Amino acid sequence: AADLSSGYACLQELEPALDAPGLLQRVALPLVHALRRFECEGLSPFAAAYARRDLLQGRRVTTTLDGAPEGLAEGVDAQGALRLRHDGGVARVTSGEVSVRPSAAVGA
Repeated sequence: AADLSSGYACLQELEPALDAPGLLQRVALPLVHALRRFECEGLSPFAAAYARRDLLQGRRVTTTLDGAPEGLAEGVDAQGALRLRHDGGVARVTSGEVSVRPSAAVGA
């Protein structure tokens, strides 16, 4: 079974009567606006909201990054790369290059 200790979202708990078309109607326009804003302004306008929800912030993690396989997650930089503090300093970890997992999940 998946570890759901970090919480999860379940639409039925929030809006039991809402179906897929109704949900799409509610989220489509705000999503389009957010995507257009991101296209024009980048990550910056979203950084604070992301940081509040960052489950890795301050946690030890293991990665597949050569030279920095584990360290302390320090949020994301302006380009969206994970900042990983390790013995050699701070590395930038991008999702296309590595797998990042909380250390507690490794070998579990």
